[in-house]
Amino acid sequence: MPRDNLDKKTDELEKELREATSFESFAAEMNEDFLAGEVGRDLAALIKNRKIKKSVLFRDANIHENYGYQLLNGTRYPSREVLLSIFLSMHLSYEETNQFLKSHGFTPLYVRRKFDAAVIYSLMQGWSAVKCNELLFEEGLPLLTKEKP
Repeated sequence: MPRDNLDKKTDELEKELREATSFESFAAEMNEDFLAGEVGRDLAALIKNRKIKKSVLFRDANIHENYGYQLLNGTRYPSREVLLSIFLSMHLSYEETNQFLKSHGFTPLYVRRKFDAAVIYSLMQGWSAVKCNELLFEEGLPLLTKEKP
């Protein structure tokens, strides 16, 4: 089946689910269009494609190297904030960041939330996770990651 469901709005898919005779029929129609990305695997592929040294990335993202490798091999699952710190350290664009978040079941960045707006601004400025954390601190907002012990 062609991937027509990817072009449908979420509202349309919810309507189809509501009207489905069974979950199985809906699931069969959706087939491979369900979001099924594995965060660690896809993050590792992104890092590899960007030719970024993992140890440097983890340091710049202010996360322990062991924890970073556990994220990549799937033994740990990152929070949204940890992913944002990694994406800032990778200098991903706002669009790339939101695409990854959405396709892996995380809430996308939303400019009407002050925390998210600060992160979006940081992404658009090409700032590091450290500089973004400074902005968040100045604004009295939660930090992406806490200082490593």
